[in-house]
Amino acid sequence: MRSFDQTYTYQATTPLQIGERVLVPFGAKDEPKEAVVFGEAEAAAATKPIIRKLQVDRLSPELIETLRWAEDYYVAPIGALAKLALPKAVRFDASLRYEILDPTLDETTRQRIGAGVLPGKELTQLVEAGRIARIYSADKKALPSQRFLERGTVESLRQLQDSLSQRQTVVHHVIEELLDQARIPVPGNVTAKHIRLLEAGSDARLVRRPKRPDNNQVVDELPPLSAEQQAIADQLAAGTHLIYGPPASGKTTILIDRIRHTLDQGLQAIVLVPERLLAEALSQRLRQSFVEPIATIHSGLSGGEIRERYHFVAEGDYRIIVGTRNAILAPLKEPGLIAIDDFHDDAFYSDEPPVDFRRLAIRYAAELAIPLILSSSTPDLIYLSDESITKHYLPQSFHPVSRQTHIIDMTTQLVGAKTAWLSRPLEEALDEKSLLFLNRIGYASLVVCRQCGRAIRCPKCQQPMMLHQKQRRLQCRQCGVSQPLPTSCPDCSGASFDYIGLGLEKLRELLELRYPTKHLRQFDSHSLRKKSDQAEVGRWLSQADILLATQILTKGHEIPGLKVVGLLSPDTLLYTPEYRGREKCFQTIIQVGGRVGRTQPGAVYLQTYTPESDVYQLAAKGDIPGFYRLEYRLRQRHRLPPHTHMIKLVVADKTRGDTEAYAQKLTALLKGRFDYTIKGPYSPMFERVGGYYRQALLIQDESTMDDLKDFLRSVRPRRSVRLQVVVDPLITLY
Repeated sequence: MRSFDQTYTYQATTPLQIGERVLVPFGAKDEPKEAVVFGEAEAAAATKPIIRKLQVDRLSPELIETLRWAEDYYVAPIGALAKLALPKAVRFDASLRYEILDPTLDETTRQRIGAGVLPGKELTQLVEAGRIARIYSADKKALPSQRFLERGTVESLRQLQDSLSQRQTVVHHVIEELLDQARIPVPGNVTAKHIRLLEAGSDARLVRRPKRPDNNQVVDELPPLSAEQQAIADQLAAGTHLIYGPPASGKTTILIDRIRHTLDQGLQAIVLVPERLLAEALSQRLRQSFVEPIATIHSGLSGGEIRERYHFVAEGDYRIIVGTRNAILAPLKEPGLIAIDDFHDDAFYSDEPPVDFRRLAIRYAAELAIPLILSSSTPDLIYLSDESITKHYLPQSFHPVSRQTHIIDMTTQLVGAKTAWLSRPLEEALDEKSLLFLNRIGYASLVVCRQCGRAIRCPKCQQPMMLHQKQRRLQCRQCGVSQPLPTSCPDCSGASFDYIGLGLEKLRELLELRYPTKHLRQFDSHSLRKKSDQAEVGRWLSQADILLATQILTKGHEIPGLKVVGLLSPDTLLYTPEYRGREKCFQTIIQVGGRVGRTQPGAVYLQTYTPESDVYQLAAKGDIPGFYRLEYRLRQRHRLPPHTHMIKLVVADKTRGDTEAYAQKLTALLKGRFDYTIKGPYSPMFERVGGYYRQALLIQDESTMDDLKDFLRSVRPRRSVRLQVVVDPLITLY
């Protein structure tokens, strides 16, 4: 057995298989915990026995092997990985109570046992003496259910029918349905009184059963493939494939064709997308073309919804699964295809534990011996250069529609301009339906006291907090701490503030003043937190005249009637200090620009102070291969991924001095053992997060540094220190 950072050995009282779920006693008080069997161990003295095997399907051998691989490659705790495979909603409710066996046990001890304050050692002594007994239970959480009426014998129903007056029309109707079907959902007009009449007069009964997924009502035919698309589709039967090309070039059409092919073989297909909004949108699109039930899995679901999805995925009722990254760990019964759409997105990299789910999916598909498809207009360079992945490029848009890109030099726009954030050409274009992209949520980046000049900072991270004006709340970008906007400065009691920086919320306020007759709609993670809001996205996209959006609308969404896209400040993406800044900026321009020119002509406006940048010039031409060739050579010159591998170590402690001391000690230890390039220790750009000071080390080499990973597994810092290992980090300076 394994926990988060070490191995635990238990004695099996019955034969067990790897992947089975068991209930074990844990800690001094032998509290019941659910665990997963990961392998056999040598017999050891004084091992505790497993309480019982849980009556539930085990994790598949292929999934167990994939989790073990992730444990080794990412130096990730296997227990944390297992928790991702078994979210809280599908785990058992385990409990422990004590039964008093000795009637002479004193009242004080009884009360301490009942209050849970008796030490574990004393509890064990009482158990071993036979004075008390531990009673364990593990209950499986119930599935959401639906009420059904089930008939017993036809004769009893007919007898009841004959005895009823003609005025009992509702009950007569129910009896007729039960004579045709052995079980029917309880109709909406059937009351408790009707049910009591049925149960008293016949052997029909009311039952609750999990509602099996319904088939979809198909309204659209599957789109046909062009000859070029068919040639690619025919090569996707096995192995890992990467499909890329301009927006609207038919990547999703190929993916839909492969889903149909998989279902025709009697197998399940799973499609991963970066965000839950995209998961809902893609599911809705597929339901129009596939009669088979589709499960949508993401973090916005309730516990009951998660249980329902996992249960019927494991039963094989759901044939198509669409979800965010963790959905790949759902218990597939008959897997036949894994696909990752918009796979370039950073959302596929988990923060805790730090694991790239794209790599994990590639490994999982190899274990299952099924094909995996990676799809994106702008692939991640690391995967594009991976020689083990077969590449397919679609060179042109499937729809012959024009899309013009205009690079606006903002140094020529300030003189005589009404605003410093909207160029004249873009302002004139807003007569058409438009999407304005600004990758900054909230109203202002920081709130500054006019009297003392200090910004209001997070109490845990000491970073300036951003303002959400609608809620009048401040929020920390790093740790998420939220607090009301104060009426006076915490430092000097000044009563007046300046709001600095342009966020999406402030942009909307300014545009509403400028265009009072236009319908504006804001799209970002903060404004779409409610499930009810997410359900309205399709209608809002259709109705709005001007859409204001962060990254949440840059991928996968079809926006009816959209003719103009404006990127207000792409320079903030291009000139980040991270080595992937150029690539992320190029990807964003292509992705956002791809929302127009799909079914009608459209225009893209890039507002920049450096119009000569090769990133902007290549993006304006739509030269996707040209950009990646250039970026590959630049990374090679500077020994950056994909030409080297990186491991980032983050040391954190409560005080700056202790953090720096341990980071220096760890650096000296690593330099004495390994010849790899080691940079640091250095202070990340956000030095303090969640009350912890941080120091980082960046280690590089052409190899995957497996010996370093082995060493890091053995490192046990003192209790106050947090040490995080990030393999193939997406960011290095934060």
